[in-house]
Amino acid sequence: MDSEAIDKKTEFNDIFFNKILRKLADFLAKNIYNSNFNETQKNELIESKQIILELICYCFSAHNQKIKQWTIHHDLTITVLKLIEEKSKILIIWVLKFLKSLLLNSVYTKT
Repeated sequence: MDSEAIDKKTEFNDIFFNKILRKLADFLAKNIYNSNFNETQKNELIESKQIILELICYCFSAHNQKIKQWTIHHDLTITVLKLIEEKSKILIIWVLKFLKSLLLNSVYTKT
């Protein structure tokens, strides 16, 4: 890989972890059952949260060190665990997948 490609990859990772992932985590923190959404809107929001969790699980396998730092610094685990309160079975399954990814990639162990 040449230095230009490495620079672009580094720039993309910085943007993703510093801007995009923060917005996605904020979206995960929104409680859909305290809002005036109809059933279709709630289902769409649940589906969106599922996709976000899937992306985060992928980040654990692809960017272990960077996601490790980000997860700890931004209390992402607490945000994800609060999704259980939404009582959506599919979200609970994805919370468990998140926890599995977290534990498999040793996020809370020293490296």
